[in-house]
Amino acid sequence: MSSLQKQVSALRAEASQGKGQQQHLTSALADLPQDWATTQNNLRNALEDECERAAGDKAAALLLESVQTYRNALEVYTKADLPQTWAMAQNNLGNALDNEGKCAGGNKALAYLYQAAQSYRRALEVRTKADLPQDGAMTQNNLGNALKDAGEHANGDEAIALFDQAVQAYRRALEVRTKADLPQDWAMTQNNLGNALMAEGERASGDKAAVLLDLAVQAFQKRFRCTTEQVYPKAGPSSS
Repeated sequence: MSSLQKQVSALRAEASQGKGQQQHLTSALADLPQDWATTQNNLRNALEDECERAAGDKAAALLLESVQTYRNALEVYTKADLPQTWAMAQNNLGNALDNEGKCAGGNKALAYLYQAAQSYRRALEVRTKADLPQDGAMTQNNLGNALKDAGEHANGDEAIALFDQAVQAYRRALEVRTKADLPQDWAMTQNNLGNALMAEGERASGDKAAVLLDLAVQAFQKRFRCTTEQVYPKAGPSSS
């Protein structure tokens, strides 16, 4: 057994013990649930590290266990008591579900991706543009990715609706991720927007398809120009 596998086993045992203790809490042990939630978070990190080294069914099982650790932690990290920690956990749960969706196939993948989108939307209840603009923009981008991935697994009007929702999420992210303030994030999100517009355009018809594909080209061109400017910046005035 590798050292990483031993760490995962130890954390599993600690999390299990902590959960049993949590169920018998008294007021004098009020801090224990957060200790247990922290252990769940550490277990999740170890599971994801192990997952990166695994493949196939083992990787899928580790991802599923990682999803469950987030859900366990959310029993303690409540929106009412710890709103920002709750929002972070919801965002990370969305990431884990999105990864699980990428490992699955067919309707199972679509179900995981819908759950991921739901978690991101919960996180956005706290991560608002007014209060936490950069965290909110990151989660909006994540939401767009989950919706676009879901669209790839859906059909017909459902797929088009998912791609359209992805487009809207990316555009909301770009309200914060501006070229002036966050050029790399702006370029990445423009690229994601272009992919979603292209996917929607390929499934649409007539004038709508043409408009969507033109908008996709514009998004890709913006991203390309930004990348080119970063690699080949304009020369400033020279000095003798």
